[in-house]
Amino acid sequence: MNVHVGAAVKRRVRPSEHGVVTEVGEQNVTVNWHLKQATSLGPAGMSTGKIYVAPADLLPDSPCPHCKQLS
Repeated sequence: MNVHVGAAVKRRVRPSEHGVVTEVGEQNVTVNWHLKQATSLGPAGMSTGKIYVAPADLLPDSPCPHCKQLS
């Protein structure tokens, strides 16, 4: 996937999380994540913070209202 700052993404392995790419580096990207649904990490819509992720682990996603505010 070709990622860029402001892109809405989701993880291949955790479809309940999605977020917005905030930084793009050579080996990984920084994503500001939040939860689509309640999980053991917290309630739906809660931010899980910025996490470094390999671009190969990401899929494109349609932005939700929360993600549109982040970009």
